[in-house]
Amino acid sequence: MKRRSIWISVVMVLMLAACGGGELDTEDGTTVGDDAASQVSSSSTGTEAELEEAAIGAFAAFQAADDQTYYDVFSRECREDLGFPAIEAFLDGRRYNIDLADIDLDALSVGEVTIEGFDGSSADVSMEIQGTTEQFRESIPTRWVHEDGAWRIADCSEIRPSANDLSGEGGSADDALEYGFIADLEGWLISQNWANLDDEEIVVELGGDPAPDGSRLVTTGVGLTYTGPESSIRLNDELSFALVNGSTVYGEESSCETEEYGTAPVAADPIAPGDSLAPAVVCRVVPEGDLEGLLLRVTHVPTGGERWFRMDQT
Repeated sequence: MKRRSIWISVVMVLMLAACGGGELDTEDGTTVGDDAASQVSSSSTGTEAELEEAAIGAFAAFQAADDQTYYDVFSRECREDLGFPAIEAFLDGRRYNIDLADIDLDALSVGEVTIEGFDGSSADVSMEIQGTTEQFRESIPTRWVHEDGAWRIADCSEIRPSANDLSGEGGSADDALEYGFIADLEGWLISQNWANLDDEEIVVELGGDPAPDGSRLVTTGVGLTYTGPESSIRLNDELSFALVNGSTVYGEESSCETEEYGTAPVAADPIAPGDSLAPAVVCRVVPEGDLEGLLLRVTHVPTGGERWFRMDQT
């Protein structure tokens, strides 16, 4: 299931964008910092024609509210520092301001594209936006770099980081989150949709085997939204799931997931920034003596980072 934009207070976004000294306010309500453009080193090179095409394509993505495509146009440093929600909020704020100014965004077009200081790996780009007399941020020279085989926007200094920092939530078993809380793990927003300490009826109905004597089929639904810097990833390469009680870990070897009811149905397709997945169902066979104090552990495979959730929802 593709993402739905989560409406943050646009007024707050716009207020933050207008604050701070030494910034140039454009007439569509955005701001551009007066600091020098970000200095991003790049060993790859591209052509001026490719750069012009990339800049025009970025504006087209902005017009179409294709924030996933626009996000990928930013440099890796910008994507890693800001994450998808911050850039999405910035773009939403721009479109909101444009609408308030009674400008038909769809009726605008790109005229002359000016490229300055081109050396194959970086340049400053400005574009004439036709169909309005208002000044757009695209009309102000912006640093681009050639990185990872494509031209990307290197200057993101006017975009404010997300106001909600969830990176420290649920970082250990002693700090496990309760139902309803959200954790941020290396570009994943993770929540627990439900926890069921005896889900045998549904698991068996969907093709699973009954629990052995003295054990239960325990399930939990995990809500996942990817906000990280990669343009395309797969769930199994990023996250692993286990139920834990003390030093006892119930991982893949204890799985009771089925083809219909488990993490596999949401892991088949590539995932892009901004994608929200249908709940990933984690199912494990757990002895009845380990149900009390049971926790869900979500591990970020590339880094080993962890987030913990309580299975006791009372």
